[in-house]
Amino acid sequence: MMNEKLFDYSIRLCLQNSTYADEIYTEMINHGFTPTDITMDRLIATLGRDKSIERAVELLQTKQGKCSVITYTTLLSLCINTKMYDLSDIVYQNLVKDKVPLDLPMTNTVIKMFCETSRLLQAESVYQKMIHRGITPDAFTYNLLISGCIKATAFRLGVGIYKDMINHSIQLNTHLGNTVIKLFCKIGDINIAKEIFEKITPDSTSYGIMISGYTGASDYDSGEKLYSHLVRNNLPIDIVIVNTMIKLYCKSNRTEKAIELFHSFQHVADSVTYSTLVHACTPNNHKQLDDLFVNILKRMIPLSNELCLSLYSAFFQQNRPQRAFEVYRTAQADNAPLDVTSFAYLLSHSDSLPLVVELMNRIKDKPSNQRTHLELCILMLCHGYRLTIMRQNVYLIA
Repeated sequence: MMNEKLFDYSIRLCLQNSTYADEIYTEMINHGFTPTDITMDRLIATLGRDKSIERAVELLQTKQGKCSVITYTTLLSLCINTKMYDLSDIVYQNLVKDKVPLDLPMTNTVIKMFCETSRLLQAESVYQKMIHRGITPDAFTYNLLISGCIKATAFRLGVGIYKDMINHSIQLNTHLGNTVIKLFCKIGDINIAKEIFEKITPDSTSYGIMISGYTGASDYDSGEKLYSHLVRNNLPIDIVIVNTMIKLYCKSNRTEKAIELFHSFQHVADSVTYSTLVHACTPNNHKQLDDLFVNILKRMIPLSNELCLSLYSAFFQQNRPQRAFEVYRTAQADNAPLDVTSFAYLLSHSDSLPLVVELMNRIKDKPSNQRTHLELCILMLCHGYRLTIMRQNVYLIA
């Protein structure tokens, strides 16, 4: 006859097989026994590491006693890394309820959760509390916070956190340096970005961010010089850098250079590459646009919303609506997503009633907020209005 201690010991022996350990735990509960805190702690951590995250969180909610800060950190990290944000909130609520003392790894994990779920104010609050409690932030803390600020376009807050970082004498490593460079490029302070770039040991990502910054500042010569320096240093050139340079060439009206670079890296080109090149097609250059579209189909490039919008816009500007609707048919056959702006763009340029009806029927598959937006677009069109699209937003023209 199994007793409480024997059940508890059996669970610990079987932790290498989390499924079997969980079965013993269930049998133990059915007999009215309660495992010790340390056994529960290890079982929850093991289930989480074995990808049974939902079950681990379920046990976390029903357990008696407290889990260790290591278990909470592990489980919260697993929820974040697998983008199970509903579960990460549950873990965090239990952590607060249990009054678990936060160490640096746990605090960084909580900040990461808030930053990745666009809750920057909560992330900043956790950061202020950690300083108040005497926990010294590290480079990872600041990288998370500044990245979160960039994602939320809270650039002023990002600069403030950067100044805090300087006050705490945090040394810039390449990864953190890249994030700070990106922050200052985003706000157009290319000189500070350049200073930071020169302080770190730059990698390919560093070069890509700086070239993008120069492109945004219309300093195309500096961007091209930096790319030449990257090539001379034999650093890896990935598709992100290729796309950045193609954008630089297109914005500086050097489409021939962009096409030349595209042909050199065509084997790794993605939807962003093609979208950038499509944007650069002039209203009179039908052949270049047709060749790009054929290439997209030939190489089976995913028809992302951004790429579809670029193609719609280019074909309509060339007064070739049938080609634009051919893109729509191709995207439909590939089950590619179609967002509100794409719907509005097609509707505003369509004089075909069957197509309008077809687009209206597809609205049924949209979330309620998008469906309301689309129904409004259709209503306006039915009353003789025209729509225009600027920067992927729908605007009304009477």
